[in-house]
Amino acid sequence: MFFLFRVYTLKSQYKAENNVTVGHKKLWRLLFPASCFESVSGNDVWYKSSKTKAKNQMKTKDKIVLTSLELFNERGERNVSTNHIAAHMGMSPGNLYYHFRNKSDIIYEIFKNYELMVDTYLHVPRDRAIHMHDLIAYLDAVFNGLWAYRFLHQDLEHLLASDDRLQEEYRQFTLRCLASIQSIISAMEDSGIYRPMSEQQRKSKALNTWLIVTNWMTYLKTIHSNEDEQEALTRKSIQHGVYLILDYVMPYLYEDKRELAMELQEKYRFDGIAPLAQEKIAS
Repeated sequence: MFFLFRVYTLKSQYKAENNVTVGHKKLWRLLFPASCFESVSGNDVWYKSSKTKAKNQMKTKDKIVLTSLELFNERGERNVSTNHIAAHMGMSPGNLYYHFRNKSDIIYEIFKNYELMVDTYLHVPRDRAIHMHDLIAYLDAVFNGLWAYRFLHQDLEHLLASDDRLQEEYRQFTLRCLASIQSIISAMEDSGIYRPMSEQQRKSKALNTWLIVTNWMTYLKTIHSNEDEQEALTRKSIQHGVYLILDYVMPYLYEDKRELAMELQEKYRFDGIAPLAQEKIAS
């Protein structure tokens, strides 16, 4: 629910700053796929019930992007061709190529949506002090986004190596995210949530947080056998990343904030992260 609240708040802010009208609801359905809006318990919040209707109202180009995202997530990007996408949508390959020259262009468009989604919520509130629930909202949004666009993170090195344009865009995206995380940490200090730290410590905390986020899916894939990979990559296992980051920042919180942080942290705990390792320890 934190993520949903954060999206609605930043949605209004983004519309005001970028002159986006209320009529652009389809844009938001495209940027924030259904899987972004499911709660920690797995229940739909509001989006999924209107997913089919919303998709039918989209332009063909937007439908191709959303359908491709779903297929890439389900089957893996390397296992999906433009012919598969066209067949799944009931259109001719020629119609698809009218909108996109190749699969790389589709992937780039998906990444631009992901990039805009992250840019939309990774900001410090302008009209009030930041509080502990904002920290949870940021992390919840980050890992829900990781799940909704998971194919990007499952084979990131291959995707970047295949497209110089995407590689440079991702580099700029990373630098922008690191700067935003540092700003959030600074705001947490000003609000009396984090203990004061130096600029270098702030940069280090931002980088370590980013490394946990971007490498978490790789860990989940490599800790399980190939046969169990799909079972390993579930919403619950990916959201355990929220638990890990809170564990990492816990020593830097003021004492009066730790109890709430630990209470909120428990909602993201997933005990099946490394079952094989646990079995060996037990034996």
